[in-house]
Amino acid sequence: MPVVLFVVAPVHGEADASRHSNDAVKSPSGKSYFINGFVDENNFVDQVETWLGENIMGDMHIVATYTGWKDFGGVKAPSKIVQTRGGWPFFAVDVTAAKANPADVATLAPAPAPAAGRGGPGGGGRGPAPALVVTTEKLGDGLWKLTTGAGSYDSIIVEFKDYVMMLEAGQSEARGLAYVAEIKKLVPNKPIRYVWNSHPHSDHTGGLPVLVAEGATIITQKNNEKFLEGALNTPRTLLTDTLAKTPKKAKFETIAEKKVYSDGTRTVEFYHVYPAPHSNGLTFAFIPKEKVLFQGDFTVTPGEPANDHVKALGPVLAKLNLDYDRYIPVHAGATPLTKADVNKALGK
Repeated sequence: MPVVLFVVAPVHGEADASRHSNDAVKSPSGKSYFINGFVDENNFVDQVETWLGENIMGDMHIVATYTGWKDFGGVKAPSKIVQTRGGWPFFAVDVTAAKANPADVATLAPAPAPAAGRGGPGGGGRGPAPALVVTTEKLGDGLWKLTTGAGSYDSIIVEFKDYVMMLEAGQSEARGLAYVAEIKKLVPNKPIRYVWNSHPHSDHTGGLPVLVAEGATIITQKNNEKFLEGALNTPRTLLTDTLAKTPKKAKFETIAEKKVYSDGTRTVEFYHVYPAPHSNGLTFAFIPKEKVLFQGDFTVTPGEPANDHVKALGPVLAKLNLDYDRYIPVHAGATPLTKADVNKALGK
């Protein structure tokens, strides 16, 4: 049975590239970081754990487990190292050789670069990111696309009789906040009741904490629910983001293969794309009235053949036979795309 070897708090670090500091490194909330270590009955390190603030996973629990300790020619080391983050597998290593104090250690494990944001002479820091300027494109009555231009993660805003639905909240908290502010200008008297998530990759979930704090229910494919529910409902004591300041429980409505939201006037349909190499929880949105198909990572480049992700989408679109004209990607494109562009990429 492992026993506690050590508990470390606070952690110390460097203030910048040229000056060491004895000040404790604190989390954004000001709380100390802790590292717990455990040894087994043979005095070998069995496990090391800590917690790190993460945008989606809150106080993310990081656990490294060391097993199969043996002698590698005079050096004792674990033959297996496994790390989990937030309870999910992160990496696993099978150790086949070990050397004590290698002469080329600086090459094997180079020192990290100075942390961003530490300004001053020699600090190598950066200033805050520029504010996002949101541009609105009206797609129809009560239907808008929000973008910030090149490199943007775009969202579509749908107005229903009694509420607003936001399609995608990608990239970052800053983008989520900027888009929510724009929604409240466009539709000032209705709550944001829903936010749709196309799939659980980190660049498509970055704004979700903002929408959870807003009280919105997350619409996502059922394969994503366990991960997102556990992550977004984890305590956020190390963070100072919107959800940490306004804690709310994340709520979900899931998509199996198809889900439709309608109030008799406005309709949005969601479809599961499977099998797909990109994610087993990948969905796209279809807005029949304006004939808009909105998708996360099925990127079509005019003049180029379809990649594997678009090839996976092709049979689904053929089976559904959806009457769409506009093909809008979450990742802002250089030019507007149409059904004809998709068909051409697929060789039709």
